[in-house]
Amino acid sequence: MGGIVLRQNEGEEVAMTPSRSVLIKADLEQLTVTESWFGSRQNGAAPHIHKRHADSFYVLEGQLTFLTADGDLTAPAGATFLAPSGVMHGFDHDRDGEVRYLNFHTPARGFAQSLRARRDPKTYDPVDYDSFDPHEDAPTGAVLLQPGEGERYEADTRVATIKIGREELSLIEFELEPGFQGPEPHTHDDHVDSFYVVEGEAEFQLDNETLRLSAGSFVAAPPGVVHTFSNPGSGRTRLLNIHAPSSNFHEIFRAREVD
Repeated sequence: MGGIVLRQNEGEEVAMTPSRSVLIKADLEQLTVTESWFGSRQNGAAPHIHKRHADSFYVLEGQLTFLTADGDLTAPAGATFLAPSGVMHGFDHDRDGEVRYLNFHTPARGFAQSLRARRDPKTYDPVDYDSFDPHEDAPTGAVLLQPGEGERYEADTRVATIKIGREELSLIEFELEPGFQGPEPHTHDDHVDSFYVVEGEAEFQLDNETLRLSAGSFVAAPPGVVHTFSNPGSGRTRLLNIHAPSSNFHEIFRAREVD
């Protein structure tokens, strides 16, 4: 499988109405990535659990409210939310104004297919896609990191903040100064390495192609695909780096930073 490159507003549209849009950015065994836009006061997802995968979010614009066993949690732009397997969660957009967010299901467990299946409610069965009603005693354990929170590591031309570090997923937010060189071109044989440009522009190499991509772009390198990233431009860049499964990437990164 080759690399995936999607620019702003590109992807498979699975739910377009005047008040919402859902784009599938990646539909891979290791992860599903969607980007959603909601207008004012839109219902999200009722409380539920997943038994065999984690459900994570990154808020790009606006504000979401997450529904958890510990109460409602407010997540503004730049916040990260994680619901591990077995942990009750849901979300709403209960305010005026727009919201835009990324959603990561790791591993995928057919989540993209579930979005397609929902077009026909007669045939859609959430249990087929590892989604269940929560028990009254569903365990707590949802995690919300506000903007700027996480394990922060600074270097000369970049700041890296580990937002999620689990077996299913490593999510790292990079702030890149002009001149950031990035790692040498490389491959992974056991996980997908993907990126979402939040602000500015970044340069990516996928196999033999070099791409300069702006905010709203998504890049994924499945196993075996040569890739790297950098910021050769004149402005600062912020991007998300998603490894699924983690394959211990966050631990390797942490150990390298503290040596």
